[in-house]
Amino acid sequence: MPVLSGGYLHPSDRKALQLLGHGRNSVEIHARDGAGRVDLVALDRRLAELAAPAVVIASAGEVDTGDFDPLADLADIAERHGAWLHVDGAFGIFAALSPRTAGLVAGMERADSIAGDGHKWLNVPYESGFAFLKDPSRLPVAFGMPGAAYLPGAGSALPTPGEGADYALLGPDSSRRARSLPIWATLAAYGRDGYRSMVERHLDLAQRLARRVDETPELQRLAEVPLCIVCFRARPAGVPEEALDEVNRRLGGPCSPTAGCTPAPPSTMDAWRCARRSSTGVPPRPTSTCCSTWSANSPRRWPPSSVEGGCIHRPESGRSNGRDDKSRIWSHR
Repeated sequence: MPVLSGGYLHPSDRKALQLLGHGRNSVEIHARDGAGRVDLVALDRRLAELAAPAVVIASAGEVDTGDFDPLADLADIAERHGAWLHVDGAFGIFAALSPRTAGLVAGMERADSIAGDGHKWLNVPYESGFAFLKDPSRLPVAFGMPGAAYLPGAGSALPTPGEGADYALLGPDSSRRARSLPIWATLAAYGRDGYRSMVERHLDLAQRLARRVDETPELQRLAEVPLCIVCFRARPAGVPEEALDEVNRRLGGPCSPTAGCTPAPPSTMDAWRCARRSSTGVPPRPTSTCCSTWSANSPRRWPPSSVEGGCIHRPESGRSNGRDDKSRIWSHR
């Protein structure tokens, strides 16, 4: 089955294809520039050539820069060719909570499936992923267990509202713990308004950090800031362009696990990640130049209070309010 995507495809999507038996390299990438922005014309043309069932994977929040695929345009193309549209919203799905960023996910509601992660902007522990399907009747066909009278089979009915769900019909696990409990608890505690407030606070913090980076001659911002990610690198005066990679690798070295500190999870922040500034001004993709990618919802344990080499990281927003440990701003001093 053909699978097509732009250049923002996340490694987890390749892993899913691998687990399904398609192979992690089976996906066709249609990008119009080095940043990875999807080539809508090429993707449309390819689907017309295939004239067969296909899957289109769209990104709602690329984790390095926070950029989004044009979901509404991809939905139009998928509908025109009868393709399945899957939106990987693991990171950026919660942009829908704020009027300031809701436009980034316009068209997501037209997808056939959407993936999200609660352990990002819902502030819950790992193992809290979830998915939405436009047609849930497909689930028991895929996940039912025929051959045992006491287990639900492929022909079993979906759960009736008010009667509880038979989760063996909804995924590959036949038995599992209540992974959804942390998500339910946090939604019950804060609700839509609470999370909208948190998202908008993170947006403000990211813009504040972007301004600080822009005002600091020794730092260089490498991408726009549409969400809560700020991608930048150190650019000391007098250091030639060809030496910046090594300079930033050395700055990041003290923050490696071998130096006794724990970077944030790679899904949100990689200390001194490699990136490239395009000459055309498009957002960078990880390729050749070292930079630092910071997320406003990165855990408190990074950056550390200080590192070797004279690079000190410290909080700028004072004490945490106890409810939201991920809204503090950090700067390089």
